[in-house]
Amino acid sequence: MTTRPYTAFVFALALSLPAISSADTPVFSNLGTSPVYDPAGFNFVGNAQDSTGNPNAQADTFAPNITAQFSSVSLALSCFDVGDCPDSFNVILSADDGTDQPGAALESFVVAGTSLDVVSNTPPLTVLTSTLNPTLTSGTQYWISVTAPITDSIAWNWNFTGDSSDQGTSTDGGATWFVSNPVTGFGLTPSAYAVTGTISATPEPGTLPLLFAGSALLALLIAFNKRGSAPQKPRR
Repeated sequence: MTTRPYTAFVFALALSLPAISSADTPVFSNLGTSPVYDPAGFNFVGNAQDSTGNPNAQADTFAPNITAQFSSVSLALSCFDVGDCPDSFNVILSADDGTDQPGAALESFVVAGTSLDVVSNTPPLTVLTSTLNPTLTSGTQYWISVTAPITDSIAWNWNFTGDSSDQGTSTDGGATWFVSNPVTGFGLTPSAYAVTGTISATPEPGTLPLLFAGSALLALLIAFNKRGSAPQKPRR
């Protein structure tokens, strides 16, 4: 079987067209460098170190710097002491309810408490990867919250970068929240975490004419190839 010259050209052209891919990029972070979070200060989640008998929860706000599909969250989480985190806990990405409170959950993660190292060891970040990939809109406020049963004593370490975003504390496992800003009023130091998102990587501006022209030529050549390969009627 003979390969037509323009058929080979079609494949070469298809390989040369600029690809449109996706890229994972930071959309918010209050992590520092060396260390990335405050190893000595933290907000408590759960109850083991609280004499009130209430399940404490913590939440922090962020506003993405770009619009992207939520990809992952990395948190400075640890266990207060050996054996203090026997049960699973929840990390939740939520929309704002319009009153500066955590609203509808966009995605939640169940994490084994036993996976956390003790706070005195300055453990690495806990990284959670999204499976739902909800859209995060640039400039819109969202919440990351951590809730745990009273059997756990989890430390969510403070940020080291001076982040003064709104911070929420709950004493009923996240059913109700007290929200304040540490700059304008009483409030806990926001905890350390980072959020990434996936965006579509568009071609360089100069490659767009090539993309459109190449696509049109590719379509014409494929159509011509099909026409040329059609069976011919026998001559009488």
